[in-house]
Amino acid sequence: MKTLLASCLALLILLSAPAHAQNTQSFGDYQVYYNAFPSGILQPEMAQNYGVFRSRTRGVLMISVHEDNKPITARIRIDASDAGGGDVPVELRRLRSGNTYSYLGTFPIENEKRVRFRLEIIPEGSSDILHVAFSRTFHVD
Repeated sequence: MKTLLASCLALLILLSAPAHAQNTQSFGDYQVYYNAFPSGILQPEMAQNYGVFRSRTRGVLMISVHEDNKPITARIRIDASDAGGGDVPVELRRLRSGNTYSYLGTFPIENEKRVRFRLEIIPEGSSDILHVAFSRTFHVD
């Protein structure tokens, strides 16, 4: 069951962003998959299994790091801010299901507000620092 939920969550990472958004960045042998979306789009069972509060005012950040297309662990630092430069706190935790790892963060959102994310990722066993930056405007009404 957990493997199925992890697969569904991974699929949600790729499908829930606007079609024009780039949700993958490659860095040599490493790939970083990421997405941010309102928590209210999660199915109730999935949200409950992952401890995510479904709300119009909460967002979800999903990150998965792969080496040669296999999921790996990493240290991840997140700097998130709104359009005015104010900090947006992101509570990040690692999820594991079998050999699959992903990172889930939650944060406050407001309608029509843009959040800028800057990720600093250090894959396990590496000294490489991978930088990912993206932004999302949330529509919650």
